[in-house]
Amino acid sequence: MSVFHHRLRRNSALLSLIFLLLVAVVACISSAPGATFASTSAQLAAGSDTPALSITVLDVGDGDAILITASQGHAALIDGGPRKTQVRDVLKERAITRLDLVINTHPHADHLTGLPAVLDEFPVGQMIDSGTVHYSKTYESYLAIIGQRGIPLVTPRDITRFKLGPARLDVLRPSVYFASERSDASPVNDSTPVIEVSYGAFSALLTGDATAATELQLVARGWLSPVTLLKVAHHGSDTSTSQPFLDVVKPQVAVISVGKGSTGLPSDAVLGKLKERGATVYRTNLHGNVTVITDGHTWKVTTERQPEGCPDA
Repeated sequence: MSVFHHRLRRNSALLSLIFLLLVAVVACISSAPGATFASTSAQLAAGSDTPALSITVLDVGDGDAILITASQGHAALIDGGPRKTQVRDVLKERAITRLDLVINTHPHADHLTGLPAVLDEFPVGQMIDSGTVHYSKTYESYLAIIGQRGIPLVTPRDITRFKLGPARLDVLRPSVYFASERSDASPVNDSTPVIEVSYGAFSALLTGDATAATELQLVARGWLSPVTLLKVAHHGSDTSTSQPFLDVVKPQVAVISVGKGSTGLPSDAVLGKLKERGATVYRTNLHGNVTVITDGHTWKVTTERQPEGCPDA
């Protein structure tokens, strides 16, 4: 081999290595604490540093809790995570003084446990509950506090609509009984309401632990459309995020609420489907709190931390 060809091969290998390193650095920068991502179609407009709407998927480990804040002090909470006081403490740290709306998608402990402390601490304008009967001390305490504090309680049917400042929240619940007709039913998860948040050109679909059966019901009724943000159902389990559902909602961003060390979660199959769809995926076990902020026209994502294996920012 000539000296020229030897040098050419060595330089090509060096260039390939540099390219791979650049790709890794870009990936890590995109996940760095406080890193921001704007939609490719439109960067956040100048002067929108104080967004009108913010959706934060809180890092609560193996569970769900989502905080939505809007201009003029409006706030809503969807689920309370698996720990008794974690979400309450987060709300206090963020200077939340009142919640317009609290939603419990279903009474499993990883979504419910933190709600009694929240309801006991903050004034709440409206409580939305799936109405699914469940027997646990936590659920009994939760219902007792709602009654003691006189919080208006609503069980959603079909499409129940609420306002949160400039945003609209649609609670979608196609049926509460269809699950019992299936031998493989998970009635509590199957009856999970799904929340769509809309503000201008931005939309988010927050799915709790909704199963593929629920997703298909929503698709069949024509209640879904493409969204900017998808909170992936059931911590990325393969019981959810069906292909027909993804074909309709076409998320640009997908956030998975999952704890560190969760066995088999998120599912490789679900991650693969989201990748094929072209969604940018964030995971609370890797990124910590994941926040999407929008002015109703443009949006960006901020994360609390970068995944392990990336160099310090």
